[in-house]
Amino acid sequence: MSQQITIPPATSRFRDMSDAISPTWLNGPVGQRFRYSMAVLYDALSDAAGYANLARFPGTCPSDAFPLIGADRQIDRGFLEADGSYANRLVQWLDLWRAAGSPMGVLLAVLGLFLPTSVRVRTVDNSSNWNTYDFGANPFPISAAVPTPPTYVLGGGNWNWDGNTVPWWRCWVIVYVGALGWTIGPHWGDGGHWGDPGRLWGISGPMPGQLPTLRAVIKKWKPAHAWVQSVILTTNNARFDPAHAAGGGVNPDGTWGNPANRFSDCVFLDEVI
Repeated sequence: MSQQITIPPATSRFRDMSDAISPTWLNGPVGQRFRYSMAVLYDALSDAAGYANLARFPGTCPSDAFPLIGADRQIDRGFLEADGSYANRLVQWLDLWRAAGSPMGVLLAVLGLFLPTSVRVRTVDNSSNWNTYDFGANPFPISAAVPTPPTYVLGGGNWNWDGNTVPWWRCWVIVYVGALGWTIGPHWGDGGHWGDPGRLWGISGPMPGQLPTLRAVIKKWKPAHAWVQSVILTTNNARFDPAHAAGGGVNPDGTWGNPANRFSDCVFLDEVI
């Protein structure tokens, strides 16, 4: 006697598939419950394997995977950066690392730290080579194949820190922090107490650990030969202009080896990186 063979439909769950392939004696009220108790565990294992596979991709991973992926790809997350923004930068990691050891690499990494706020960032070296991403810059949107380079200006000797222009390997990183709501101060005698929340020596706004992180990121991305003489934070957008001559209340005038001669509306993180 011939018998019609029914091909079970395509299923996505073990609990459904077990109904289709089980013999009659396992489809009764007792057998069904026995099978179901095992099949749901297989479903859970299958789901876990699928989620584990997706967890390695920035675009599909849970948020608690970001620190691990970021550590693996060496892309530091911004202090207030949203998940979507950080996921995009993690996708771009190889293209970002192509710029490592250059002013562009340093500036892109520093910009990332302050997302979603777009700050102006600059590098300048002892030979007056200036590189700038201005306010509102978005040099590497997710749709771009490569980042847009910073604006480059050869200043013709308009950066004179301390009169010693021979060490060409010296450079400076400038961050315009007014857009972040940071303010210069407190100064000695301004009141307040050591350790007050949101107040560091000479600047208010950054949280503990943020300035050391900024220095660490610059160290990671800078050229190996470069000595970052100082990281300069300022709230005055008119300071440090590649189109301006040395001095004049805009750029260093060659006497800044003495901190007393520097602008009072800036903070100088002077330990060489």
